[in-house]
Amino acid sequence: MDVSPTRMISIMNRMMEFQRVQNELRQDFILIYDIALSIENEPERFKPLIRACLRELFSLIDADLFLYNQWNPYYNYDDKERFSVKFKKKA
Repeated sequence: MDVSPTRMISIMNRMMEFQRVQNELRQDFILIYDIALSIENEPERFKPLIRACLRELFSLIDADLFLYNQWNPYYNYDDKERFSVKFKKKA
């Protein structure tokens, strides 16, 4: 694959942004998960935190998809579509 210097710089900048976002979201997820484990025996507090962990995990996946698509675009990808629609099988 032949890539111009300008294109390579653009790709590298996107990859650095990808890594920065990943690191930030990963730390958030780890902190929320650790907090949830510390109150595991308190269901009224534990369940909302587990839901928050799952939302954070899906945010991480959504960021992955968005930023990866900036670097290596997927044919007909539209980030404006609802997240769940992107993964449903067509009938």
